[in-house]
Amino acid sequence: MHFAAGVVFSVEAVELLPNIIKEHKPFQVVIGFALGLICMLFIKKFAEIEGETVGSVFSGKLSMSLLVAIGVDIFIDGLLLDIGFSAGNTEGMLLAIALSVELLSLGMATATELDQAK
Repeated sequence: MHFAAGVVFSVEAVELLPNIIKEHKPFQVVIGFALGLICMLFIKKFAEIEGETVGSVFSGKLSMSLLVAIGVDIFIDGLLLDIGFSAGNTEGMLLAIALSVELLSLGMATATELDQAK
């Protein structure tokens, strides 16, 4: 999953960020990325329960928060894909390939959790 995240991030950094910085103020872009990073770190901190992450299997039952998180992730990926195609066909295709890699790893992780939860 880290590889998939790296692929998506590299496409964003190489294809989308130069256009965003050129059209907008770089300071605002840095603030936006910093706020996004801080938000992700807070979510990680508050999603942990006694060493377990929210979304893991408890007593053979699949946590509903895992399925909600997957739905939110796929929704955001769709928005990102739309932004990529708005920037251009090349950017959109590269993001589609990168998000395919990410969704492949997400699907394998979800299938593993569903198999463990039976």
